[in-house]
Amino acid sequence: MMNKKIATIIKFIFSVGICFLVVYGCAWLYFFSPAHFETTIAQLAKLQGYPLAYQALFNKIYLVTLLMSLHCVVIGYFIRVRLLRRK
Repeated sequence: MMNKKIATIIKFIFSVGICFLVVYGCAWLYFFSPAHFETTIAQLAKLQGYPLAYQALFNKIYLVTLLMSLHCVVIGYFIRVRLLRRK
């Protein structure tokens, strides 16, 4: 009974981590690809007078979210493989 609850929680954490990776991977490709970069973030930063501020902010947000999602995926996978398969 308890194993099913733990397995459900681990699957949820793992799937949330995968969803974060996919969403923020797509956002990174959109915002930081060379075709779109000059039209979105760089122009906004140039208009505000802070050429690197917005780029640095988006980089930090992206890296923190990427690390959190990777953390969820790794922890979920580790618990699933190491603990739940030892039946």
